[in-house]
Amino acid sequence: MANRFDCPAPPSRKYYDIAVVGRGGTGKSSFINAVRSLSTDDYRAATVGSLDKLPNHYPYFDPRDENLRFWELPSIRKMDSQTIREIFFDMYDLVLILTATRLTEEDVWLANEVTRAAKPVYIIKSKIDVDIRNERRYRPRTHDQVNLIQRIRQEYIKSLESINLHIPVFLIDSFGTDEYDFPELAEKLHRKETIVTKACTYNKEEKGVTDDEGVVTKAAPRVLEGPKETAKDIYSRIAVEIKSKFDEKGMAGIKEHILENLDKWKNVEVNIVITGESGSGKSSFINAIRNLTADDEGAAAVGCVETTMKAKSYEHPTNKNFKLWDLPGVGTLKFKREDYLRQIDFSKFEFVIIMSCDRFTQNDAWLAKEMKRMQKKYFFVRTKAHTDVKNNKKSHPRSHDKAVVLAGIRENCHRHLKENGLPPLRVFLIDNMKTNEYSDFERLELCLIAECTDQQRDMITFTLSNATKEVNLVKKRRLEARIPFIALIFGFKFIVSDLRRLLHDEMTFYKSQFSLNPSSLKHDAQVSNVSDHTVEKILLQADKDSDTISQVEKEMNSLARFIPIVAQFKVSKACARYLRDCLDSISDVAIKANDEMVRNMNAVKI
Repeated sequence: MANRFDCPAPPSRKYYDIAVVGRGGTGKSSFINAVRSLSTDDYRAATVGSLDKLPNHYPYFDPRDENLRFWELPSIRKMDSQTIREIFFDMYDLVLILTATRLTEEDVWLANEVTRAAKPVYIIKSKIDVDIRNERRYRPRTHDQVNLIQRIRQEYIKSLESINLHIPVFLIDSFGTDEYDFPELAEKLHRKETIVTKACTYNKEEKGVTDDEGVVTKAAPRVLEGPKETAKDIYSRIAVEIKSKFDEKGMAGIKEHILENLDKWKNVEVNIVITGESGSGKSSFINAIRNLTADDEGAAAVGCVETTMKAKSYEHPTNKNFKLWDLPGVGTLKFKREDYLRQIDFSKFEFVIIMSCDRFTQNDAWLAKEMKRMQKKYFFVRTKAHTDVKNNKKSHPRSHDKAVVLAGIRENCHRHLKENGLPPLRVFLIDNMKTNEYSDFERLELCLIAECTDQQRDMITFTLSNATKEVNLVKKRRLEARIPFIALIFGFKFIVSDLRRLLHDEMTFYKSQFSLNPSSLKHDAQVSNVSDHTVEKILLQADKDSDTISQVEKEMNSLARFIPIVAQFKVSKACARYLRDCLDSISDVAIKANDEMVRNMNAVKI
């Protein structure tokens, strides 16, 4: 039964021309192939890939109806005035605006201009399967597919109606043509039916291209490079410091100095802001770097509808001074560029992470230039890499190459940044749900450590929960620097009961740093599909507390015959040796456990 808004195509036209418009990465080519029942490798198929392409200057004919033609066009920001006039007045019978995440100002402005020109227009939310899959991954216990689809549809409709636009919205998956709204949409297009849309008086303020000011950031130094301080160097440095404190305050000054050096990282505060366009995965990243899922207590709200309505901080579960700020996406109808910096105080943030899930846009370049002007350290992060890899594999089942896809995405990101007036900058390719599979997640953490101040370095290192190999090596280096101070405490205490407690506490701290405590291991095992038996085996390998403490106690008893000052020196030396051995052992177990979990995650298809 025909919709009451449906009307036949104009009979005077030989061809029925449909413009498919949208930003790169929204799935325009995949949609054009799917609606014509073609696969990517078929003759006449549109080229599909993660890279942006120039607009095609020829039509894609439908094999079943040569009078039906589809034209793939770029986003409005890349069109010249002649192309825009053709869309509005001359060439096309129907305009389809594709979006993969949220409606942007560009989408709404184009939709309104098309309707004012008395042309029909549809809004198509593509990649609905990705939204459903991500929701299932974010909320494994509370996922509700029907409710999710309804929420996404209502968000689109409300956004349009808020500015008096009444436009049909279709939710589709170009690889599932018999699901969601795809069958209804395909039937309308092949019957050459259109739905009359209502125009409004909405006007998008014209915005010029951002200036060509260069944005240059200092290259992040490798955390593990540079001369390594030897144990002899450390003890010599500490001896000088302790002598100075003793001259000032006696033994009380020494104790105060030792405790201050051990715990000063706990009082340092670090604020990292995560910003970018709505739908880029900011909330998911905040959960991932804190080793949480969307269902865990204290997790950032994650969803396929806009969930970040105002700036909100999230504390790390193990350190309340490590705060990540989830900011509203810039460039949507609710959060416009011209108001963004007035609404948010960037002065309190040490780092700014600019995120995008497809192409870096003028909004991203504008943010980078503003951060450069404010002398803020910032990073570009391209999220949802796994989705791109998976879609490419579906589009190119015979010629898919993961490394080529990732290299192409990275090159494309650099090209877009350059087009928007930015010099070559490092771009991190990550997936918030597969942090171990894409090494850039680890590299981003290392850059945060490398770019911070000395006081912040221990704080960030000891707070990060993701026990990847490189991060573990950095943790080990920072933990080694604690050993001389711990050993000195042991020497001054020289009481068996106190030593047992202090040694046990320090070893427990080591295991928590490498995520080898029961709660962390069980959480990681659930994510990586590691068995309970493997978890128990790892815990057993890491549990060296009783053996080490017994060895230290035995050596202490043998030192009782020495005069106190000699005994103190020998106890300190023995404790330092045992702590280094324990740290080496625990670090090795952590690396092996991480390798085991990565292997299991790679074996599981999500």
